[in-house]
Amino acid sequence: LASTDRYRFAVREFLWKPENADASAVALVPAKTLLDTAKALTSGDTVTLALSGSGAGEGLIGFEGAGRRTTTRLLEGDLPKYRTL
Repeated sequence: LASTDRYRFAVREFLWKPENADASAVALVPAKTLLDTAKALTSGDTVTLALSGSGAGEGLIGFEGAGRRTTTRLLEGDLPKYRTL
């Protein structure tokens, strides 16, 4: 997980259990939405992510945990290639 506010850059590793072992995706989530979602879902042990593919609902990500759900749009663009810095 990587994030930026245009002045600072943060990276955090966490346990990931994808349904498909070959899954690979990049999702750029608005910071305010991610912060609010993280605060709302902290009381649960597991958070489930659902990333939309092509077709209806393209460009959306959903979060579910602690009896709550939220969906938000993804942003266009890419983060800097921070692993090569």
